Order: sequence, then structure tokens, then C-alpha cells
Amino acid sequence: GWRMLETKDPLGYAGKLAKDLAQHESPSIDTLEAQVDVALLRGKVLQAVSALLQAHELCPASPRVALLRVRVLQAAREALDREQPDEGAAAGADPGAATGG
Repeated sequence: GWRMLETKDPLGYAGKLAKDLAQHESPSIDTLEAQVDVALLRGKVLQAVSALLQAHELCPASPRVALLRVRVLQAAREALDREQPDEGAAAGADPGAATGG
């Protein structure tokens, strides 16, 4: 824990630890959930999806996996929203023009 705080990139270090755990131990829902958490915190949505798919294969009916699905979907939607420019602002439209304000 303290070593993670002393690094310049604590989330990168946490990601490495989660990846090492997944490679050297049989997959568990705890390890995969940690991978999803770290990936989402780092903004790595595809890595989170990969860990989610592994968790789903391990425990498809688990409520924890269902919650992970929701969190990954929300992160994916937010990432897509950030990448798509606001159509009204891009066209130079007045936001009050449509409402008469």
C-alpha cells in the first residue's frame, strides 16, 4: 500500500498489480473486479470490458458481475459522449433559439 502511494503513477502501479494477480492465480471475482476498478479509474474502458467478460464467464449470474456491467456501460457512454462534439456548439447554434429564450 505505501509503495503504491510513493510512486509517480499509483493507478498504473495498481493496474500492474491487478494484472499480475490475474496472470499468476486462478481468476477470481475479486481479482477481476479489482481489474475493472483500476481500468475504469485509468480511463481504460477496453481493459475494463476485457476483465468484465472474464468475470461474466466465471460467474454469469452473480450480482457483482451485474453491477460491474452497469459501471462499465456507464463509463463507455461517458467516454463516447466526451469524444462526440456537441452538435449545437459545433454548428454555432444559439441554445436559446429553439426555446424562444
